[in-house]
Amino acid sequence: MHSRRSKRQQLIIRTVVSTVMTTAVVGLSIILLFLMLGYRFNKDQGTITQGGLVQFITTPPGARVTVGSAQLANITPSKITLTPGTYGVSMERNGYHTWKKTITIKAGTVTWLNSARLVPTQIKTDGLIDYATVSSAQFSPKARFL
Repeated sequence: MHSRRSKRQQLIIRTVVSTVMTTAVVGLSIILLFLMLGYRFNKDQGTITQGGLVQFITTPPGARVTVGSAQLANITPSKITLTPGTYGVSMERNGYHTWKKTITIKAGTVTWLNSARLVPTQIKTDGLIDYATVSSAQFSPKARFL
């Protein structure tokens, strides 16, 4: 048969369980905080280092991103955390020229690569109006139009 525990034993069990639960919650909170701040475990060096966030945005969206020699699984717009260092970045999409740049990542910083404008490989232009002769021309006030 099951014997009843004394009040002292129940108090000890409750204290141990609440201590373990509190320690687990505090430990998990600390780990999540470090992950949110960009800290990652560096397998090569066996240390924990803070990385930098890199945001990739292209016009038009949907480009494949390659950082160094690794191609990312997701397409633009996207973001990743990289360890500090210098990387070659390229973004490519079918029907467009490849966009390339070398970036330097610093710990705890955000690098925005949002100026990547992909240029089509074949530019198509619409026909314009042809005039037989032009008798005069005048610029707009801000010289944007002729």
